[in-house]
Amino acid sequence: YFSSDQKLKSAALFIEAKAFQQKGNYKYSSNILLSIPRIYLDKHVKSLIDFNLALNSFCDGYYDEAQVYLDNCDTTVMDYSERSNYELIKLLNLCYLEKWQEASVLVNDSPFLSDSQKKELILLLNNPPKLLNQKRLEWFSRIVPGSGQIFSGYYVEGISSFLLCSGSLALGGVLLINKYYFSAYVLGAGSLYAFYYGGIRRLNEITQTENQNRKQLFIATIKSKLTE
Repeated sequence: YFSSDQKLKSAALFIEAKAFQQKGNYKYSSNILLSIPRIYLDKHVKSLIDFNLALNSFCDGYYDEAQVYLDNCDTTVMDYSERSNYELIKLLNLCYLEKWQEASVLVNDSPFLSDSQKKELILLLNNPPKLLNQKRLEWFSRIVPGSGQIFSGYYVEGISSFLLCSGSLALGGVLLINKYYFSAYVLGAGSLYAFYYGGIRRLNEITQTENQNRKQLFIATIKSKLTE
């Protein structure tokens, strides 16, 4: 660490960063990699640093950030094993970013996959998982409470949300007709507000979780094809 030889010092820092990466401390590993001065480094070492920064970001779930580091890599200076690892991470990262067409092109041009693997992977990537449209489902639920959950396949939650909202509205109406204005406001409007927006928040949680599960299942299938 205290050597006057900058290349030796950079090599020591790189080894330390890899050690923390192996322990799963990806953020600290990235901080070490970013602290390495690049002015004295050759293209190969710079590309290895960028690749490991991409790997750390990928493992931490920062897929947009990982893509930036992957784009910075110069694959022409990497050896066979390094390029193979690069393409593997790039393919999986593109899948997490839902860039199915780019992933399909990468598979088709890859020298590391067999023809049978390419055929199966391209067939999968051309039929990606059907993800829920969160904005459209939320729009449905704003018009008819619970309808977004029903279209998502969560029928019990959707019907419950509709009944709670309609029940609150009916309660407020009855209290208002009988001139219990304060009770109508507190019990009717208050509970309607809580159930209405609570249902929308729950819908957003459902769509995020469901889309993540569908994507994870699809990517698990991609991984299984890569290991065949």
